[in-house]
Amino acid sequence: DPFSIEDVSVIKNYDIVHVGPLMPTDFPIDVIEKIKENNTVVSLDVQGFVRKLKSSTVVKNEWKGGRKLLKFVDILKCDIDESQMIVKNKTLKRTAQAIAALGPKDVIITKGSKGSHIYSNNKLLKINAPKTKTIDATGAGDTYVAGYLAKKLDKKPAAECGRFAAKLAAQKISGRF
Repeated sequence: DPFSIEDVSVIKNYDIVHVGPLMPTDFPIDVIEKIKENNTVVSLDVQGFVRKLKSSTVVKNEWKGGRKLLKFVDILKCDIDESQMIVKNKTLKRTAQAIAALGPKDVIITKGSKGSHIYSNNKLLKINAPKTKTIDATGAGDTYVAGYLAKKLDKKPAAECGRFAAKLAAQKISGRF
């Protein structure tokens, strides 16, 4: 069942709330708006908003209503393909700038073993991925964003948050935790 206003009404005095939907219907826009009402930093992984079930198979899908929702988001995480589903631009920097113009202060664009980019404070930062053997990549994006948010809570700059997140994700995919 989708989250409702009642489900999130208990969210008060949280520094950050991360929204990680599995499917587009999990978090209606009014629910995210309610979370933001309490001056909570809203982090969003767009993955669930840009996919759908088609005959029991998950496939990429256009994100309807995404632009309206992004004004309530402070930190956005997406992979390179998902970023192009939000805004279509020729360069990664222009894509990140266009997404940031919709609301998010930090735009994280992951590129798997090629690292990630973070657009923050009008700068595009490149974060290298540590070299590691991949045992299982499941959950790497979730681990990355958890590491990023942990450092954000410590008031660290985006580059430091990204380096920590990349290190954590590398440990995850290598089977070290």
